[in-house]
Amino acid sequence: MGLLTWLFGPPDIDKLKSKADIDGLAEALRHEEPNIRKAAAAALGEIGAAAQRQKQAARLERLQSGASVISPVAHVEDRFQNIVGSVSAALKGVVDDANAAVRREAVAALAPLRGFYHHRDGLIVALSDDQPSVRRLAAETLVLWDSEFGPAVEPLIAKLQDDDVDVRVAARVTLETWFEDERRDTDLAKRARAALQAQELAVSNPVAGSIAVFDAGDEHYSISDDQLKYLVAKLLVFYLVRPAGFIRGAGWSEEDKIRAIGARLNRKGGIELMRQVHDAFRTRCTIPGAPRNLEILWDGIGIWKG
Repeated sequence: MGLLTWLFGPPDIDKLKSKADIDGLAEALRHEEPNIRKAAAAALGEIGAAAQRQKQAARLERLQSGASVISPVAHVEDRFQNIVGSVSAALKGVVDDANAAVRREAVAALAPLRGFYHHRDGLIVALSDDQPSVRRLAAETLVLWDSEFGPAVEPLIAKLQDDDVDVRVAARVTLETWFEDERRDTDLAKRARAALQAQELAVSNPVAGSIAVFDAGDEHYSISDDQLKYLVAKLLVFYLVRPAGFIRGAGWSEEDKIRAIGARLNRKGGIELMRQVHDAFRTRCTIPGAPRNLEILWDGIGIWKG
């Protein structure tokens, strides 16, 4: 027990969170007790996620009103942006914590935060974690760095050969999302596409053939565990990028892709296969409202009612 803990007791994480005391929580990340560090990381994640939502709301208000970048609403946007940046910087310091539970919490807390190199670089570090759950979470969260992905591409390509199937799936889905647009024709894009193709052809890789087999399968095709993980990961990406969900008929390209997955499932196995994937998505997804939004988007596919 450290001297400060002996004199004053452990930090009150709930109190620090209620005051949005980022500096106090950042200090708690260095506490000797793993449970304190884990709770501090979770609290910072909640503060950062709330600030991110408020920042996005302020930005939307500014754009809809036509206000300038020096208007009062823009200052509100900047204030929340600074909070997100401070939280992201603090969390980056514990993605390599000695305790696996703390590392998982830190990576999970980084997930809703976007726009800071602290975030991306911390996730790249987490790709090398010795815990598969941490590597998987880092690989799937990196998809948010669609415009600044450069340093993450080679580490993700390496994860296509990871020992854990969930990590391989997450790495594959993130790389597919970044490079599905053929207009991205850089050497890095070509390298990633070649690695994805090589994974498809690798007989020893259970994620590989399972995807192609599912696409070519007959109706009433039974889905494998690997295929289920892959499809759930594909759906999860849409909601990581747009956690507020999608409005049916609004014309977003993501809606078409989500419905295409539902139509594929209906063609292969009807409503039972759709339910199986939706149930797995609901279990896997931690984004509030996303499972219900998926229900609505699949409305009218076969006999599915949203």
